[in-house]
Amino acid sequence: MGFGGSRSLDALADLGAVADGNIMVSRVRLVQIFLICMADVLIQDEHPSSTVMFFSPRKVQIRRILQYGQNLFGLTRSIGQFKFVHTWLGAFPGGIYAKSTRLMGNGNHILDLARKMTREQIQALAIANPTYTVVDSGITGIPAAVKASQEYPQGFADATIDGWERHRAPISTPLLANPNHSLDHLCSTDNLTDLWGDANLKVITDYLGVPHDRLVV
Repeated sequence: MGFGGSRSLDALADLGAVADGNIMVSRVRLVQIFLICMADVLIQDEHPSSTVMFFSPRKVQIRRILQYGQNLFGLTRSIGQFKFVHTWLGAFPGGIYAKSTRLMGNGNHILDLARKMTREQIQALAIANPTYTVVDSGITGIPAAVKASQEYPQGFADATIDGWERHRAPISTPLLANPNHSLDHLCSTDNLTDLWGDANLKVITDYLGVPHDRLVV
């Protein structure tokens, strides 16, 4: 669930499941930004081809931070403009469902993960491993098959790790650990105005007993 779909986001805003999904998305992005500010890291996201998740405001924010860090501080990893790649998970060894998907990341290994499938190959997988059945002129999903279709094939995991190993670079100085860099406006609480209300952090801060703005840091 969460940010995505073909219908209006405003029309879905009041639906509980979608609201909870959007909160989850914001919290994940907050953790990613924390890691980015603490160290020079690589990020790789995967979503179905139909998603608009890559254009969510928080994802755009992460892209801006990474580009800022590379342009101003010359970070050694390849963390500039995110790479967009379309691939088919069914094209990797072990893939039994085609699953058209898009990858987004800030490492060159993302480019190595592009795969193509012919129409015949896609149809063959669909016939061999159906995810739905037709009942009384209606379509009913097969729960176990639908769940399995979302799993990453072993070949995709192996290719991701192999690509990362081929393109890995020395880790540069963590952003916040370098005394010569001023990132107050990027990663600190000075003049902080964005308290991530979309992440609904109050339930977490209340549990931890810490001020809201300190958790955002």
